[in-house]
Amino acid sequence: MKKILLTLLVSALMFSAASCGGGNAPIVDKDETLDVELEQNIGGTFLIKTESTRSLSLAPEASDDIRQDIINYRYKEVSAKYNCAVSAVIVPEGELLKNLAASASVTDTYADVFQLPAGDIYNLYKGGYLTSLQDVKGIDPADEKWGFENQKAMMTFGDGKTYGFRNTYWSAPLQDLSGVLFYNEALITKNMQANPYELYESRTWNWSAFETICKGVTQTVGDLQSTYGFMVPTASYPDFIHAAIYSNGGQRLKTTDTGAYTCGYNDSKTIEALEWVRDLVNVEKVCYVPGALDLVQNVDVMSFTDGYTAFLVSGSYTGFYNGNGYPISVLGEGFRWIEFPRGESFKGNSTAYYTKDDMFIALSSSFDTENKGVILNAIFEPLGDETTESWKDYLSTNYFFYEEDSQLFFDMLMNSVSDYSILTRNSNESIDDVFEAVINGKKTPKEAVEMLSPVVSGLLE
Repeated sequence: MKKILLTLLVSALMFSAASCGGGNAPIVDKDETLDVELEQNIGGTFLIKTESTRSLSLAPEASDDIRQDIINYRYKEVSAKYNCAVSAVIVPEGELLKNLAASASVTDTYADVFQLPAGDIYNLYKGGYLTSLQDVKGIDPADEKWGFENQKAMMTFGDGKTYGFRNTYWSAPLQDLSGVLFYNEALITKNMQANPYELYESRTWNWSAFETICKGVTQTVGDLQSTYGFMVPTASYPDFIHAAIYSNGGQRLKTTDTGAYTCGYNDSKTIEALEWVRDLVNVEKVCYVPGALDLVQNVDVMSFTDGYTAFLVSGSYTGFYNGNGYPISVLGEGFRWIEFPRGESFKGNSTAYYTKDDMFIALSSSFDTENKGVILNAIFEPLGDETTESWKDYLSTNYFFYEEDSQLFFDMLMNSVSDYSILTRNSNESIDDVFEAVINGKKTPKEAVEMLSPVVSGLLE
């Protein structure tokens, strides 16, 4: 059964309503009218829609968090300034894709702005259902408010225009990125192993250092006292394998001389990564193998929170969920994160990366490019009394126990790049099955990468 990623909370569970950083905008009732001077009489409705609780930053009515009150104030303020009605709602899953296409065919506006995974936005672009930032009057796509350059580059498609962006200065919830490694600092310290962040600072956070820690924490005693480095990766839980490949410079796609895309796995970097993972599992035996693997959702997260594993590789999907089973609730200040360790062949700036599943914001094809750019600009300015830099202070104070963890998050956001999965069709099970065959000893790494060329080519459209 394919796993459903948990929303991992990497905050201090919102220390208190008072610890709101620079976001000191007044909180108003939703029916209260603001005394704001009219700047431009645009009129009409500005529709914002999302279908995911990971996107609560766009729909303040769906949360009682104080950050959402400040966003609600922003919507009311913009509405008053431009004599329009800013509406932000969550719709049932699946509605956005269906209705955006339907409304485009009748020149109706179902949504001006919406939020979806990057892969869905790319598919909408191919169908002609989007408006680029470059086509909107008064919008400067180079402005950091629309995301960091590498994020915008990921959402800049074949015609050279940008169709997806991030609301950089809001920071609620934390922006998605993938290939992130969570770790249980208390478990690592208990077993007298080096702290991963200290290794990162000393530029020695690499595969060898990771392997040393995994071997140091692994204690196979056959009962509930057993601990391991990480959960064994499978086709249903392949995140570790993907992260390992990327951390050695491997990638799903590469460009040909003609600019076309072809399988990028068939190289020594991918083979080295598969050999490394295979040996960690079968030679070093530092992996936890939970019972009834396919019967438990999120078994990798549960293994981590139950103390069986020191590391968890997953997307950094975040939100204000405080359920008892989530890592922050269980591990408290021992819950840390870091980028995946580097292989010898990695030459990039960060081993974290963006995938087709990471969330971005986009504009529908019915977006009024002449008049609504001013509204879009105003909405995504820094919130409350914050500036283009102080939003980081808010995030550091309210989301992280450690300042170095927040700084690492900023660095990963700025330096991560696409893993190219956005350009392949949604079904990746065939790729993951090949990876699992290596772990199970049914295929050699060399055989696997040779098999992947036609598989990946088949996923290209």
